[in-house]
Amino acid sequence: MQPILAFVDVPPLLRDLVARLLEPRVAVRVHPDVLDPGDLSRATAAAHIGVLVAGSREPISDLVASNPRLKVIVLLDQGRHAAVYQPRPVIELCELSTDRLVGVIEAASRGIGSPG
Repeated sequence: MQPILAFVDVPPLLRDLVARLLEPRVAVRVHPDVLDPGDLSRATAAAHIGVLVAGSREPISDLVASNPRLKVIVLLDQGRHAAVYQPRPVIELCELSTDRLVGVIEAASRGIGSPG
């Protein structure tokens, strides 16, 4: 089963751009709805989200700590840079490109099992 990718707090134009860039290159399903930032822990668990693309760092550290299967990519500077959060202590600040975004999502997808 393909991992599910969702968005939270990402502007619509950037969200559409990221989804269109990923669609032909990464085997993930994009969740049809933008997640509510009010209760991300519940929303990501209920929808079996494996990769979350966020427009803000606000709730991310606690969210990743409470959901060990979740990988989070925070888009910074209108999508020019990204921070990658995983359950293990890896946070990488990097310049964002299509190839890097695809690589991160592919790597995250390999670490995701089917929802149980």
